[in-house]
Amino acid sequence: MTDEIEYQFLRIDTEARLDAWNGEVIAWNAWGARHGGEEFEPLDPDMAVRPTLSGEAAMALWRRGRGDWNQWVEVNPNADVDFDKQTFEPNAREAFDIPLVDFRNLHFPNGRVSFKEASFGDADVSFYRTQFGDGDTSFASAEFGNGSVNFMLANLGNGNTSFFAARFGNGSVSFDYSYFGKG
Repeated sequence: MTDEIEYQFLRIDTEARLDAWNGEVIAWNAWGARHGGEEFEPLDPDMAVRPTLSGEAAMALWRRGRGDWNQWVEVNPNADVDFDKQTFEPNAREAFDIPLVDFRNLHFPNGRVSFKEASFGDADVSFYRTQFGDGDTSFASAEFGNGSVNFMLANLGNGNTSFFAARFGNGSVSFDYSYFGKG
């Protein structure tokens, strides 16, 4: 329950700051209209500072599984997700009891998603049918180890996607039927 409150607070705090800023803009515009000053546009919520889920909070939510993760994304559709320099341990098992770092069927928000310098160890890694939002996604300098890596049927959204300097070990790597959008 504490995690849920923290995630909700992150969204509410961002909205409160945006509302306060837009309230100040409205007051300034009223003053400016009376004194011949310049008018300012209120901030567009899509362009405002987005909440960021990062570090241990991101890892804790990921460990809670697909249901909790996807629910958080529904509440925070434009958030950034930062897994930079995180070390992933298997959180599921595949057939034949093979350890798996599991991102299957997860949805990511439309903000920036980063796995820069993340380490996935030697377990298999699956992003099967994962839906990334329309923000940029980076796996720059990520290390995947010797397990298989599966991005089959993943939708990497319309942002830029980078695997610059990512290292893949001896396991198979599949991007079969993945969608890379306009980025």
